[in-house]
Amino acid sequence: MAQYIALYRKFRPITFDDVVGQDHIIKVIKHQIINNQIGHAYLFCGSRGTGKTTTAKIFSRAINCTNPVNGEPCNECMVCKGILEGSVPDVLEIDAASNNSVDDIRAIRDNVIYAPTMAKYKVYIIDEVHMLSGSAFNALLKTLEEPPENVIFILATTEPHKIPVTILSRCQRFEFKRISKDDIAKRLQTVCEKNNVKAEYSALLVIAQAAEGALRDGLSLLDRIISSGVTDITESIAREMLGVAETSTVSGVLSCIINKDVSKMLVIVNDVVESGKDVKYFVWEIISLARDILIYKNTKDNNLIRNFTLLKEIEELSSITDNNELSEIISYLSELEANIKGATFPNILLESALIQLVSSETKEIKSNIPEKKEKPIEKAAKEIVQENKATEKKEAKTSSSNSTGNWKEVIDYLRNTGKMSLYATLASTKANIESDKVTVYFSQEFGKNVIEKPENMSALKESILAVIGKDIPVKCLVAGKEDKNESSQIDLINLGVDVNIL
Repeated sequence: MAQYIALYRKFRPITFDDVVGQDHIIKVIKHQIINNQIGHAYLFCGSRGTGKTTTAKIFSRAINCTNPVNGEPCNECMVCKGILEGSVPDVLEIDAASNNSVDDIRAIRDNVIYAPTMAKYKVYIIDEVHMLSGSAFNALLKTLEEPPENVIFILATTEPHKIPVTILSRCQRFEFKRISKDDIAKRLQTVCEKNNVKAEYSALLVIAQAAEGALRDGLSLLDRIISSGVTDITESIAREMLGVAETSTVSGVLSCIINKDVSKMLVIVNDVVESGKDVKYFVWEIISLARDILIYKNTKDNNLIRNFTLLKEIEELSSITDNNELSEIISYLSELEANIKGATFPNILLESALIQLVSSETKEIKSNIPEKKEKPIEKAAKEIVQENKATEKKEAKTSSSNSTGNWKEVIDYLRNTGKMSLYATLASTKANIESDKVTVYFSQEFGKNVIEKPENMSALKESILAVIGKDIPVKCLVAGKEDKNESSQIDLINLGVDVNIL
């Protein structure tokens, strides 16, 4: 039985013209080959699956081909076939992730002094070059400074910032872009046709969007669907196989966020979680749709919209929201997406964060809400607190303390400085601000744990300092689990009283 070859290997480009989405690079490289202006060291940078190694391999054949045509390798001569088969010793591909020691690079340095045996040039393709050790980079530097004749280095990396400047300065650098969704979809369409597989273009766009700019990932996702026996790929099948929520589900959640409908939102989110959809990708789709609404609201240009199947929903939602709200939603969800990746229970984090998002941005509509009648004990408690506040204000006037502001101003400061996730977590909390400490009361343990993270606590203390004028210690408590000596004040807080003592 013949061994199955994965689609990304079977359909790997073998000519420059086959490379997708990197025309700005291919044009320069072909010009160099045609005009015999080949450099001795190249650096190919870019995210995964964008064609760095593939281009390097085509380049190694093009400069060694005995019958090149307009800078392209013929892939028919003995040298081209030998390089394709991996039997030409003059073209060597090295994975720096597993061959990153100084001895590995010294072996290359000792070998480059010998002339090519079968090809015109010796080509060393070092993939993930940023993984080399410091001493290995130093050993490579000597060779790059004084390169032997007919030796070319092609370094490929996803993290160029980790490469020493001394290496960077000796290479011709090419930046590989993320491949557009349309370009990936068109390539997938070609692959489907060659494999006698029917596919809706909207389904291929779903796959392309999930690939996040990496054609190799797109081919792998398509491979997963085809290998399951599907020969007619619809958008619904693609979403089901990849764990991607329906577009109506995404627009439904965003509509609930904008319209402050927590109950309906939680029902939709629960369906997404129960159906096994990818939570992180689901958040990304909401962000993408919010972006489309923001762009459409300001340009009315359909060509700039990514979720073109939701144009009607985009038009409707753009009419009931503003730029600031959309920007805050995008900022908040972007931070949430980053946090979900490492979360133990991403679904719980998603639900909690969305509730906080909706609750924190809810406007008070007093005209439609009947005024709540105060119970005698509530009224008495508020009167006591008001008397205390009045006394404190009088004392503050005669005091040299520079403490000002209240808890609402503290959390508003977080929102105004772009810390939307912290703002959302603290928006429903109460706090007791004293001269020597700030006590924050949470309704759940989750919110307390979030704020107690060092980076979040640091941001909160900065906000307190900016608003109140003091660097005051912060203590976090969950309502019902507070210390006994603080129980009297939490009783007032549970009655709806905002306790602020300065």
